[in-house]
Amino acid sequence: MITVGGGAGRRAIVDGVSFMIDRGERVGLVGESGSGKTTVASSVLRILPPGLALSSGRIRLGQTDLVEAAPAELRRLRSARMARVPQDSLGGLNPVLTIGYQMKEVLRAHQKLSRKTLEERVVTALQRVAVPDAASKMRCYPHELSGGMRQRVLIAMALLNEPELLIADEPTTALDVTIQAQVVNLLRECVDDTAMALLLITHDIGVIASLCDRILVMYAGQIVEDGAVADVLARPAHPYTQALIRAAHASVAEQPITAAGEATADIGADGGCRYAARCPLVMPICRERPGLTMRECGWPVRCHAVSARAEEVLL
Repeated sequence: MITVGGGAGRRAIVDGVSFMIDRGERVGLVGESGSGKTTVASSVLRILPPGLALSSGRIRLGQTDLVEAAPAELRRLRSARMARVPQDSLGGLNPVLTIGYQMKEVLRAHQKLSRKTLEERVVTALQRVAVPDAASKMRCYPHELSGGMRQRVLIAMALLNEPELLIADEPTTALDVTIQAQVVNLLRECVDDTAMALLLITHDIGVIASLCDRILVMYAGQIVEDGAVADVLARPAHPYTQALIRAAHASVAEQPITAAGEATADIGADGGCRYAARCPLVMPICRERPGLTMRECGWPVRCHAVSARAEEVLL
């Protein structure tokens, strides 16, 4: 559980989130802006912003307990065993340092390597993500590269130490469709080559469909559906997942305009279903909190309106 505030004013903004990613698995975390996707990613990396706190729960990287890990151990783990590709390709790089210098620093933080080896490792990493004339690009500053090229640099930087887990937070945001496709293909190849686990965070159903094996649908700080991409996109069970897919297929003009914050305004309301205020299937039982339960569709869904296949409540 992730909370904001303190004392009597403390409230949960993320709870009911539980998932596991195997090596070589590509998992997509999807939901509208404000649903808590980046907050979940930040909690895994243990870099929650001030004001937010991980109040309960467990986070494990292999056999390592990230909740109990000391700050020094977390620093050793970041960029080494777990890495992140941020959504802002320009903000994710230091504007006054060259690409090569920044990439070498990632290696220096975790390995003792000679100057020549550092140079070779960085060039190889850039070539791996199809950066042309990699040796020359090392001397460039971030503003001298296009958005798509900066995104490739960030991916190369994240992969330098061959992490077990890569978190890609909206890596295709603000890129045109051609560059988006290139980044998606690049991430797929990286996972296939290294067998690392990938957590892809996005609001784009199309990106999830083209890259991921499994989809986690998030709404108002909770996972509401968890299943194989092919199954969920073909037969979405939760009303919110259905709405997301309809919106993805609709034109911008056809999509309803939602006021900022409306999606999370009902968090904690009466302890019931957080989607109830927007749900076309709302029933009196929705005043009670639904669990993420295995349903007749064959995968876990957090909804009273979807018939349960078993009584087991996962969350």
